[in-house]
Amino acid sequence: MSKVNKNFRNTQHPLTNNRSECHGTTEAQSQRLPEHSISTADVGARTSVACDATDRGAKGAALGNTANSSSFKTRSKRQEQRTGKYKLREWARKSALQAVDNRLEAHRVALCGFATATGVSSVGVRVAEGVAGFAGLQSCGSVWACPVCAAKIAARRAEELGEVLSWARREGHTLAMVTMTVSHKRQDSLKDVWDAVASGWSSVTSGGVWNNAETQQEYTTRLQKWNTAGNAHEEAKRLGQRAPRAPRGWHQRKHPEIKRGDKAEYGVLGWARAVEVTRGANGWHVHVHAVLVLEGRQQAHERAYAVGRSMHIRWDKGIAKKGFTSSKKHGLRVDVSEGAEQRLADYLTKAGEPEKAVRNSVEKAGRALAREATLGQHKIAKRGGRTPFQVLADLQLGDAEDWAAWVEWLRDSKGRRQLTWSAELRELAGLIGEESDEEIAAEVVGIEADTILILPIESWHELRKNPDQVAHTLNLAEQSPHVLQQWLDSEGFDWQLIDSLKSI
Repeated sequence: MSKVNKNFRNTQHPLTNNRSECHGTTEAQSQRLPEHSISTADVGARTSVACDATDRGAKGAALGNTANSSSFKTRSKRQEQRTGKYKLREWARKSALQAVDNRLEAHRVALCGFATATGVSSVGVRVAEGVAGFAGLQSCGSVWACPVCAAKIAARRAEELGEVLSWARREGHTLAMVTMTVSHKRQDSLKDVWDAVASGWSSVTSGGVWNNAETQQEYTTRLQKWNTAGNAHEEAKRLGQRAPRAPRGWHQRKHPEIKRGDKAEYGVLGWARAVEVTRGANGWHVHVHAVLVLEGRQQAHERAYAVGRSMHIRWDKGIAKKGFTSSKKHGLRVDVSEGAEQRLADYLTKAGEPEKAVRNSVEKAGRALAREATLGQHKIAKRGGRTPFQVLADLQLGDAEDWAAWVEWLRDSKGRRQLTWSAELRELAGLIGEESDEEIAAEVVGIEADTILILPIESWHELRKNPDQVAHTLNLAEQSPHVLQQWLDSEGFDWQLIDSLKSI
């Protein structure tokens, strides 16, 4: 298996480069950018915007300015979370552009919430049911690289899983969560570990051991054929003729058993599988949480643990194909009923609140930078595993190893799915159709009639330079359109009312 490129370890942290270095990379970035991702001119302009913002200071988009900004006050926890997610997305956007300079394909998060959609020349501000949002912007739909899209997608998936839980309770079924992990070392690359996890899960849910099931009529027919073949064998021997081969188990009088894979044996009605990734002292930790719905409640715990053990046997075989093993002590965990629901809730909370990463890391960075001003070089210990969004937030600390990890994450998480379902579970729970992550992320607040004002493209280009300003615009819109208009006027941003509002 391939290992992490050692050159990553010595990569200079690009988001902490000085002004001349920043301006010097623009042309190189634009030349390596694929046509289908971002236009050459757009990348050059956006990289220049980031550098100009660094030069400008208070209104700049550089994290050193925005992370410590206290000029924009929030009015609620939700607005505070929005501000944190927007700051973190700006880091993700900048890192995606810088990753192009490291010979990686530009990630679509580089345009998320930043560039307007094709053919759009202005950005609308909408308020519906007390929640504000922009209309006319591109979204990336990345649950891995974008904290804004990730939170939005996680909220929708939580609703869907909540409907499954409600259906299971109503029907008297049992919920179990099976967690399976892979043993790994620090030098193992993210791609290798993730490929092993994918192989393990494929082994779990494919093949006869999982899927086989025959009806009683099918079994009766097979048993009759077994008896007929066995009797023919005995009759030929009695007559001294060349006897046909006896069916398996005939001489031991061991009748064939009914074919029952794990699904039929343990009453598995369906599953939903989620992938979780953290990074710690031993490198990348990729594991799966499989939510199983077991039919009925009789012997629920026994069935859950039995199917978990059976799944883990095939999991071990699957990851072994990629050169990995699973810990006998920590490789499998099974939670049933209330315990499974709590584990699922904890996972969804972590997936849906990436703003916690930026809040915690901004506080750490503030303390670290204060020490650095008086004590020079410092190093903050990282205890335990961090989510990729926490690694992203920690980029502001200037750690080259964190930058290498994030570049690796951008590259090797792309195209992988966080949540997958068995088709039968969605159908049984009444979930008709399944929207993709990209479709969920692209949804905008309200309808056109909910637009309170429009920002011309020039105003948007200025506003988007600072994620604090972007979040503050929506926070004020939720307060009142008049307050937002006053603030835009005071900051020198042009805005317009749509025709339907002008006539009122």
